[in-house]
Amino acid sequence: MEAALGGVFRFCKGGVAAFGNYPYLQPMKSAFLPLLPALLLASCAAPGTYPSLAPRPYEKAAPQTAPPAPPAVSDAGLIAQVDGAVARAEAGQGAFDAALALADKAVAASDRRQGSESWIAAQMSISRLERTREPIQVALADLDAIMRGLLLGPPSADRAAVEAAMAKMGTMDAAQLNALQRLIRAAGQ
Repeated sequence: MEAALGGVFRFCKGGVAAFGNYPYLQPMKSAFLPLLPALLLASCAAPGTYPSLAPRPYEKAAPQTAPPAPPAVSDAGLIAQVDGAVARAEAGQGAFDAALALADKAVAASDRRQGSESWIAAQMSISRLERTREPIQVALADLDAIMRGLLLGPPSADRAAVEAAMAKMGTMDAAQLNALQRLIRAAGQ
């Protein structure tokens, strides 16, 4: 095979070319070896005066503090929006409680066989109950938008009132959701 290829592989073991078997690598290794110390010494700095890397006087100065924020003033319009959202949600709670009582009766009367008349009536009452959750969800969305505006704007004295309203609405929403999920499990969905 070597004769057919013109003796190209005569320096390779078994006729397979490998990186370490080429004959011209040995002279290159020996040529770079004496240059290695010279390259390493070239990276050393010559003696002399260089600028200090210590912090400069103006870098040591105390950082400038922002001027204190002006005292926050309560916004009556914002509080009215918060109170309106809470009032709408509380009014919706009465409708939810009434629909919950009807859904409880329908689910209790259901025979839990999918497709039966009593099961369909229970499902429809659960759907009506879900629709009565809209006021609390809208109130939470309104309060969230108000809070986003407060967080992106200057400090406000109304933030605590919005947070309290959000916590109250969140508790009401969680209670409604738990009641709804209990009925869905009881109806066998």
